Amino acid sequence: MAETDGENIGLDGIERLCADLGVDPTDPIMLLIAWQMRCEQMCVFTRQEWTTGMTQMGVDSIDALKDAFPQLKAVLDDDDAFRDYYTFCFKFAKDPGFGVRTLPTEVATQMWQLTLSERFGHLAAWNEFLGEKGIKAVTKDVWDMLLTFAMDVDDDMSNYDDDGAWPVMVDDFVEWYREKNGLPTPGQE
Repeated sequence: MAETDGENIGLDGIERLCADLGVDPTDPIMLLIAWQMRCEQMCVFTRQEWTTGMTQMGVDSIDALKDAFPQLKAVLDDDDAFRDYYTFCFKFAKDPGFGVRTLPTEVATQMWQLTLSERFGHLAAWNEFLGEKGIKAVTKDVWDMLLTFAMDVDDDMSNYDDDGAWPVMVDDFVEWYREKNGLPTPGQE
């Protein structure tokens, strides 16, 4: 499965791994596996990452890895584990050639689809907001606080603290969402 230098599994090897596992390379399970391996870069598993991850998951074969899928998914039921996974996803999605603390919006929205689609009821509205406002990049702060927003703010946003320490982009989203849906700002009747 390893590529030319024998130390890394690259894109071709990962595609073969996905075929062996019976999953599409874009399946969220592959992101879970990368998280367990603590991968530094998309589309590459180093020998050390592979060994560490397989040990962490308690598997020693492709069949055992397939059998571990339900347990891997269940780990994310724990909020602290999910937050660790979500934080990992930002770093993992960054271009390794740049030391920036942002993700292009296109990459961020793809990652949010993989991570938050079942946890954030306003994901479609958030993505619409980003597109409508022409947002080109998402900072690490916005990335992190969107999870807090998804976990803590009610569906009608009535408990959103307008004076809280939210990133401006999140404040702008709430204002945009309220206007778009005819929701009052707290304090307004």
